[in-house]
Amino acid sequence: MQHRIRLKLPKELPFDCHIAVRITDLNYGNHVGNEKMLEYLQEARIQFFAVMGYSEISFGDYGLIMADAAIQYRKELKYPALLQVQIGVVELSQGSFTLCYRVWQEAHDSINHLLIAEATTTLVSFNYQAGKPSPLSNEALEKLRLYSA
Repeated sequence: MQHRIRLKLPKELPFDCHIAVRITDLNYGNHVGNEKMLEYLQEARIQFFAVMGYSEISFGDYGLIMADAAIQYRKELKYPALLQVQIGVVELSQGSFTLCYRVWQEAHDSINHLLIAEATTTLVSFNYQAGKPSPLSNEALEKLRLYSA
């Protein structure tokens, strides 16, 4: 009986950015540690939000809090590498949204990229002062819709 997660991401993810793998990202197996993938996703998410004029702590009227994350690893990642991370928005509601990610290792020939991982994170609009979830602003909803996958 297999218990692996199976993510089904949209074919096209409209945003992409690049992240360099650092030598300090390697673990005792001489490959990138699994916990580093969450850091790469966060870095890509920060770059994505910055394009919209937001951050995780200032996303429209409130901040964001992560409700869940899922990662399906596809290939081992070693140093040195340059990653291309693609992002798209799915499951957008008044108070939360899910981001899909596809992480590629860029090839030297710029053609044969390797799929390293696919992931999702669900983020909830959160009023940190009140300590409770709060609705996304209309402006934030409109900006997120522009990146719907």
